[in-house]
Amino acid sequence: MKRIVVCVLFLALGVGISKAQQAENKDYEKLNRELLETDHFWKFIKRGNFPTDMTSIVIGQNVLTQFITIFQHIQGILVWDGTYGILPTKDLRQTLQEKEGSVADINLILCSLFRQCGFDAFPVILNTRGEGEIPAREPKFGDFNYVVCMVEVEGSFLLCDATARTPVGLLPGRCLNRLGWLVNEEGGKMIDLTSVGKDQVLVSTLIKVSGNKVKHKVGIVEKEYAAVRTLDRVAEIGELGQKSEVKSLFPGWSFTKFKYDAASNIVSKEFALQKETGDSRKVEVQPLLTEGILHPVAVPDFSGKRVVFPVKVVRSSHVEMEVPKGYVAVLPEAIEMRIHQNGALLRFQAMENMGKIIVSFTLTIDKQVYLPEEYRELKAFLQMLDKVYREVIAFEAKK
Repeated sequence: MKRIVVCVLFLALGVGISKAQQAENKDYEKLNRELLETDHFWKFIKRGNFPTDMTSIVIGQNVLTQFITIFQHIQGILVWDGTYGILPTKDLRQTLQEKEGSVADINLILCSLFRQCGFDAFPVILNTRGEGEIPAREPKFGDFNYVVCMVEVEGSFLLCDATARTPVGLLPGRCLNRLGWLVNEEGGKMIDLTSVGKDQVLVSTLIKVSGNKVKHKVGIVEKEYAAVRTLDRVAEIGELGQKSEVKSLFPGWSFTKFKYDAASNIVSKEFALQKETGDSRKVEVQPLLTEGILHPVAVPDFSGKRVVFPVKVVRSSHVEMEVPKGYVAVLPEAIEMRIHQNGALLRFQAMENMGKIIVSFTLTIDKQVYLPEEYRELKAFLQMLDKVYREVIAFEAKK
């Protein structure tokens, strides 16, 4: 049952391609023709000729399960050697025998196997982040350093990269560089690489104040790219390293009861924090303490021609606490801010009812590209977000 739920999520992550991006581009059509005629690209994909034991793994499965089986099979048997490029460095048989290869070796094999098993699958060439965006005019082979695979599955278009630990349907962060070019026999088309998936975090916190002690019981669910970020980090430092790293971010706090659980596109964490304050007559609580430390929204670089958020951002928090006996609560004012026709939205509110305080927090950034004339409004929005993270609720002892 869990597997089916995960699959449905991926199926919903179809790639949006705007009409403007589908407009004919003569320069790219020329490049497309050259790639179709290249022995080590399109002809490599169409050649196929996989061993029977590789194509028989999907016999008897439905279409969606076939798709996942093929992706996970290539992801599991081939290791990326760190080499970039859009053309394979060796033939298919050699890569399969050596069980490692370049990004082109692996993802073109993935594309070819999908096609041999009956899927419509096409390579998408791109340039990774930090290497500049793909050119608007006169593209050449050397302007691209990466290739992934797009597959049509029951009407949805899913992007795949078998060199990464990302779930099927999501690309690794290095690929989220706005646009890529899909190569096919109909002239090709421009693809929006950033329209799939979100950086999504949900936080639930229970806070208790007792005397001069403040306790936080925190539950975090990270989805899609937020989960990918944690999974990549855990792959580097291990689960114990993850615990130590999280603990180090809360100096002065007692850190206990850490739990970590991960699925292919969802990560959950639980832990408890405790700290003594200096004065029990006035105790200040920061309800969004963990959100500001563990999941801040990175301040973009405003020095270029535009600001780009690689993926859409979603943050949601629910905090509960009781007003301790003998104290009155001083709550911060509610905040709501929207910019660029709800391209970014921020809401924060703390309410008291019958001795119980509930804090709600929502952040969404749907607009991913900001031009220089929009910098001032975006900066003001991010400054307000920082203020919200630092808001406190004060409990003052009754006189």
